[in-house]
Amino acid sequence: MDGRQLPPLIELKTDKLGTTLYRPLAPNGLQSDPQVVAVVNHAESGGWKLAGNFTRMNFKPPLQNVLVPRSITYLAYAPAEVRNPAEHAAVDAFSRNFGADTGTFDWKGRVYRYAAVHQLPCATPPAH
Repeated sequence: MDGRQLPPLIELKTDKLGTTLYRPLAPNGLQSDPQVVAVVNHAESGGWKLAGNFTRMNFKPPLQNVLVPRSITYLAYAPAEVRNPAEHAAVDAFSRNFGADTGTFDWKGRVYRYAAVHQLPCATPPAH
C-alpha cells in the first residue's frame, strides 16, 4: 500500500452469528512501513459501531456477499465522480492501492466505488 496517500478505509468485523461492526481507519507510520490505525472515539469500545447504515447504502454487488462470519473485511472507497483535488487524490490512492473495484454504493446522494478485501495490500492492519 502506498503510505503517502490512502483512500478512505473502513474495517468491518463480522461475528459467528453474522452481526457486523465497523470502525474507520487512518494511515499511521512511515512510507517504508505503512500501517493503519483505528479512529477511536474515547466513549466507544475500540471504535466499533454496529454497521446498520451499510444496509441502506445500496451496494452493488451487495456488501453482504463478502461479509463472511468470523472475518475481518477492509472496505476502501472513493467517489465515482471527482469534484475537487482532495477527491482526485482519494481516487488515485484507491486505484494505486486496491486496483479493480468490487462495485459501487450510494451515500448522501453520491455514488462511490468500493473495494472489499480480507487482507490489506502491503500494510499492517490495526490491532484487534
